[in-house]
Amino acid sequence: MTLSACVIGCGSLGLYFGHRLSTSGAHVTLVKRAPISNAHGAAAIKLSARRQIIQLRGKTPQSTLTKTEVTVTDGLAGLSNCAEPIELPFGIILVTVKHKDTEEVGKQIYNGFNSGFFSPSTIVVSLQNGMGNVEILREQLQGESHLMPVFQGLTYTGVSRPEEYMAQINGLGKTFVGIPNPQENHEMLLTKDVSGILEELASRLDVTFTDGIDSMMWTKLLVNTIINPITSLLDLPNGSVATEKRFQGILSSACKEFEKVARKEKVDLQLGDETAAEFVIRVATNTNSNISSMLNDVREGNQTEIEALNGYIIRRGTYVFTI
Repeated sequence: MTLSACVIGCGSLGLYFGHRLSTSGAHVTLVKRAPISNAHGAAAIKLSARRQIIQLRGKTPQSTLTKTEVTVTDGLAGLSNCAEPIELPFGIILVTVKHKDTEEVGKQIYNGFNSGFFSPSTIVVSLQNGMGNVEILREQLQGESHLMPVFQGLTYTGVSRPEEYMAQINGLGKTFVGIPNPQENHEMLLTKDVSGILEELASRLDVTFTDGIDSMMWTKLLVNTIINPITSLLDLPNGSVATEKRFQGILSSACKEFEKVARKEKVDLQLGDETAAEFVIRVATNTNSNISSMLNDVREGNQTEIEALNGYIIRRGTYVFTI
């Protein structure tokens, strides 16, 4: 049976993973941003679903452009007005929206479950930036982890969106999926028959399943809380964090503060033999010409994810040093 995948979010990551899944033979539906509702809860715009060509380009503008056709819908409710048949229920949901939209997406998933779009065997994977998204999704699923298991994912592939339905690869990296806080959530794999879908996801997207997803998320958070704000404030590419001496003092201080919070949280950062500062500098060097997602938001006039990144570590630090 062909995998039917629902990708929520039509940003760069949503387009990238939607394209990868579609070209691997999966039936893909891309869900655009949740529509604005009026005071009575009725959608202010007509919801619909239609077929759409999406494109993926390699690391340079001269790279080969590949195209594939997927279904695009305005919110999950738009599936009710789809002219083309869609294989339901979906086997997997990839959530790629901004942190601020997570609560609304969780509500849509819950309503979609009740509408027959998803089943108890559907798995949810958050591939979002920042921390706390899995917890928000679970809360909106009425706190019932047995309703649909929610996994944490992260990717080191860098992607931008030069056009509405085009994604451009800026740097290829690995993608990981795991159970957040496995000591408390180990029952997910014991009570849900999800191994088949996870194996299919791994084969289609070259995803690695890991027991250390929490540590990996914190390590990525370290990088994002340093590189993203500096580059966004001064409109600079990632490499400037490594090459400009004026940033070394604040980089060193911020890394030490981050490490103190991580130790209090009993998190082992995956730094190898490097210090936190050395690790961040190496990542900045390796992504020298990349534009951080936060800077991209600033340039486009969008709300940034500073609260889900730096705000999160400040809140955790305030908590662990006052208890």
